[in-house]
Amino acid sequence: MMAFLGIMGSTTVKAVYEIPQGLVRLKSARTSWYLSTTQSGKATTATKNVNNLSQVWILQTRYTGFTLRSANTGEYLQADYTTPASGATTLYIRNSPNATDSKIVFNVSSDTGFSGKFLNTNTGHGLFSYSMDEGCDWYIETVDNFTMDDVRERILSMSPYVGELEDGAYYRIISYYGLCMSEGTSISTKDADPDNFAQYWQLHKSGTGWQIQAVVSQKYVQRQNTTSAAYTVGTTPVVFNINRTDDEWSYKWTIAFGTESAGLHDANTQGHNVVRWSTNADASVWQFEKVELSDEDIAAARAAQGDYDELVKNKTKLQKNLDNLFEDKACTTLKADIQALSDEDLAANEDFAALNADMQAMVLKVKNNTWAQYTNSATGYSADYEKFFRIADYKIYSNCDQMGNGDNFTMGYA
Repeated sequence: MMAFLGIMGSTTVKAVYEIPQGLVRLKSARTSWYLSTTQSGKATTATKNVNNLSQVWILQTRYTGFTLRSANTGEYLQADYTTPASGATTLYIRNSPNATDSKIVFNVSSDTGFSGKFLNTNTGHGLFSYSMDEGCDWYIETVDNFTMDDVRERILSMSPYVGELEDGAYYRIISYYGLCMSEGTSISTKDADPDNFAQYWQLHKSGTGWQIQAVVSQKYVQRQNTTSAAYTVGTTPVVFNINRTDDEWSYKWTIAFGTESAGLHDANTQGHNVVRWSTNADASVWQFEKVELSDEDIAAARAAQGDYDELVKNKTKLQKNLDNLFEDKACTTLKADIQALSDEDLAANEDFAALNADMQAMVLKVKNNTWAQYTNSATGYSADYEKFFRIADYKIYSNCDQMGNGDNFTMGYA
């Protein structure tokens, strides 16, 4: 739509066309094909199809630019234009220099200055980031056969996260960074690992709030009063208010005690410890992924944790047992009199008998050289990987970038 057209003396002022917002389709002026997402993580172009949401995009302002979000997958168009993802990326849209009253076209760029990095398609219908040419011109058509409610329902149905919390249900609690809240000495977030039961939590309804209990230790997230301090778990049940944010397009929540405006926050500058910080911050938003856990799996995880706790408690005594068996602290060479024992006689040795089953198995592998052997059935190649990684000479190596960026150390002068 032409916003204005003026003549100032002998100078023609170029027409300025309003950028449509809301539900739109983007049609290439070069090929007449439409920007499309038929599956998560992939954008392409295709011939017009008005019967589904694969070619419908939500065009909205963000900061000084815009976002393009697929109505089909809920993912945002990224700067490479081919791999949409969950994180919003700001793109910039302008009237194309090639626009006329009969050809109202626009350019999309990831560069705020429009000096390049334009959304482009070639005659082979591929998408890529490129400098300005005719493949960068796009018609933006408004959509009238779907509503925002249709799109919102579709996007929420694609989400792996829940919109309602259930008393007694088990969850992974996912941070702004896509990491899983994990119990430990202090609560932190880590990459998702289905076998790591420290990442599973059970919610218990209490009045209008919720207690958050770690599945393995059965301890509860404790209240934190100090800004930037890490949350911990303890035996006292603490009730938190878990409130859904006003983002109607996704199931996101803040977690805070009572009416406090500070709560659980994934601090990427503190090694992803979960600390107390303003609930208005991006990284103070969480999502809940419901999981099904069997009683048997929970019991096994708790037993494994109990074994570990027992090892830690008896560390000093166990070290003495190992010292009586091995020549070295790395447990690579048994003492000569121990090596000379039969397996039966070793089983009667009081230092060996004091070890748990896993440690005893390690001793026997060293004694009898029965490390697991890797063999490739196709090539016949074999290697002692288990022994190689267990017993080796390692040189100290430090990466200056890792030392300096705060992920592992807080150091200046990397």
